[in-house]
Amino acid sequence: MQTGLFIDITGVREREASRPGVWSCKNYHRYEARQLWPLRPTKFEGVPALVPYSYQDILTDEYGHKSIVAEEWEHHRWDSVTKQWRLMSQDEENQRKEEAKVLKAQDLALHEEEEEEQEQVS
Repeated sequence: MQTGLFIDITGVREREASRPGVWSCKNYHRYEARQLWPLRPTKFEGVPALVPYSYQDILTDEYGHKSIVAEEWEHHRWDSVTKQWRLMSQDEENQRKEEAKVLKAQDLALHEEEEEEQEQVS
């Protein structure tokens, strides 16, 4: 895993005569022409490639917002300086888990406070 990018080659075509300008793949995921074109030039591991015009919208529709902002995945952490995924040590993974627990506890406490305030107002 060098960049964290994956290739998903999908063939699309206008499948439905009643929906001109709507393109879909074999799994019937639908895309409007303006989401696909014009294709954007990019590089994938140093090789020129083309991606759909609204690739971020397509990814978030398919996989959720986290798919484009997550900085940790499968024991790796995104290094924004080198623009590569780096394998985390066990200590770093444990530290991240503890930090996540603290943030979750803070979030729950804040939520409980907000509920109590709502009850007092009611």
